[in-house]
Parts: sequence; structure tokens; C-alpha cells
Amino acid sequence: MTSCERVVKAIRFEAPPVKGRVSRRARGEEGVVGTYVDEWGSVWHVYEPGVVGEVKEPVLADWKALDGFGPLWELVETTDLSEVGERYGRSDRFSIFFPAVRPFERLQFLRGTENLFIDLATGAPELERLIKMLHEFFLREIELWEDRRCDAIEFMDDKGTQESLLISPRQWREVFKPLCRDYCEAIHAQGKFAFFHSDGQIEAIYPDLIEVRVDAINSQLFCMDIEELGRLYKGRVTFWGEISTGRDCSPSARPRRSGKGCGACAGRSTAGGAA
Repeated sequence: MTSCERVVKAIRFEAPPVKGRVSRRARGEEGVVGTYVDEWGSVWHVYEPGVVGEVKEPVLADWKALDGFGPLWELVETTDLSEVGERYGRSDRFSIFFPAVRPFERLQFLRGTENLFIDLATGAPELERLIKMLHEFFLREIELWEDRRCDAIEFMDDKGTQESLLISPRQWREVFKPLCRDYCEAIHAQGKFAFFHSDGQIEAIYPDLIEVRVDAINSQLFCMDIEELGRLYKGRVTFWGEISTGRDCSPSARPRRSGKGCGACAGRSTAGGAA
């Protein structure tokens, strides 16, 4: 349905179909000071306008709630990609689709960060059940683009602090690496490139991401050993930014410092490796 047809239906009180994702659990507005409920049912508190906020009341804070909890299949069923696919199909630009595939972060939003870390440390059996549920849902989200024109699909998880991973590399490999492998396989099966994003120091899992066939990685290069990353992985994976949000390349940095930071990235990751 075109934009014009949608407006005409509204004028004629013919109830045009709702655009975007529709969740029966969502309440309120993201980015407005106060609280809102996300599409999965967790309550976020916002203290500054325009900021996403923090989950303070996770919907699965108590594992007892898991029995009545299920994937939000209505989000998949109500996602209308027709106009997006058409727009991408008419463009000669490289196009990337960003579904909400973020298992580690979504687990934090559902359980609360502290609870999740305890679950991972103790091997809570409910956690395995929840991960399986989310994984099935995320794979279905990727499938939405099977017949749509785009060049790449990105999945993400902010896995690091500025100094290290939030969990041990061993545990990441046991729990989350198999999920990443499945996402890459599903994306490649569509003939698309697999892009991945994570903030933080994720140097320890770079070889794992390459192994599961991530094509391009967006990470905070300047909080890692950029020289070593370039030496080890140049020509094996594309460094898809990010240049830096720190003092070297931030909007407030001096032009000379910013130029030096950009040059550092270009010099260490070109020849089949920088985007």
C-alpha cells in the first residue's frame, strides 16, 4: 500500500493497516522521562529525554513467570516489510536490515542484568529454556527478509566493557557462539552478508566471529589493540567502523586529532578489510 492510499483509507475511515511492529504488551513512549513498557513486557525507567533508559522491572525477574511467557509471534506477524523491500529494490545503495536480534541483551532486559549473570554462573535450567525460545524467535525475524531485497542483515549484542567481555570468553563460546553461527547460516542462506555489532572490548572473540562467518564487524576499535587487530584479521573480516566515540574522533575532538584517528583505522584495516 502506497503512502497516498494509506491516507485516503484513513480519510474514509477504512482503518488502514498499522505500520511497524505491534505488541500487546507495549505501553508508553520510549525516550520520554518517566516509565514505559517495551514490546516484551519489561518496564524501563527514563531519567533524561531522548535516552532509552534502563530496565528496572524485568518481566521475568521471577522464573515463575516463565510458564506463562511465550515468544511474541504477533511482532513477526504484524511486521510489514512490503514498502521497505520495494524502496531497497529501487536503490543502488548498499542496504542493511537491522532486526532486533540481540540474545545477550534481550536476556538482560527480560531477567535483569544481575539475575542473568547469576543464571549464567549457576547454570539455571530455566535459562536454557528461555534462550531456546528467543533463538527460535530471532531466526524467524531473519526469515522475514528471505524474499526481500537487501544486501546485508545485522545482528548485535553489546558484549563488552571498555576493558573486557562482560562474561568469560569460554562461557560466551559455550552459550552464545552457537547462536551466532545459526544467525550467520540463516543470513547466508538468503544470499546476504552477515554484519555484527558490539560495543566494548571484544578482541577475545574476534576469531570466533570470523569462524562462524561474520562478514563485517562493527566494534569500538579504539578500546582494543588496533595494531594487533589489523595484523591478525586484515583480509579475514571487514572492519565496519566504528572509528571512535572517544577523544580521538568524537564530534568535540580537534580536527587534527580526529584526522589522526581516522588515518589510524584506514592504515591498519585497508586492502580488503575496511568499510
